[in-house]
Formats: sequence, C-alpha cells, structure tokens
Amino acid sequence: MNTQIYLDYAATTPMAPEAVAAMAKCLTLEGDFANPASLQHGFGERAHALIEVSYGSGQKGEYVDLVMTQTKSSKCPKNIKAH
Repeated sequence: MNTQIYLDYAATTPMAPEAVAAMAKCLTLEGDFANPASLQHGFGERAHALIEVSYGSGQKGEYVDLVMTQTKSSKCPKNIKAH
C-alpha cells in the first residue's frame, strides 16, 4: 500500500469545505472581492463587513483561533493580536 502524506502545511493548507464556500463569494466580480482596508468606497466597505461578520462566526462555546497578519496599509481589529 502506497500512502502519501503531505507535510508542507507552511506552503499551503487544505481548507474546510465551509471556508471554501464562504470565500467563493469573495472571489468573483459578482461577489465582494475588494480590499477590506479600502473603506473609502462601497466595495471595500462590503468586504470589510464580511470580515467583521466572520470574526463572530464561531459557534457558542467553540474555540476559534484567528491568526492575523498586517502590513502598513492594513489594520487588525484591536481585540486580535497581529503576528
């Protein structure tokens, strides 16, 4: 039996089907694909709103670990520590 195991999760990590479905709505012209840090226009405001909703999407009592990164142009919410 030849079983392959993928160990390079630093390069890419498989996503949960629920996450794929949620992200698919943000990857096309019909969706909210804009930069969520660009709050000067409606596109960015809608993308930002989706991220804000996602912060609270864990079910009650469920541990949700968010690892955020930031650049000079993006800001993490005050209650989440950037790495």
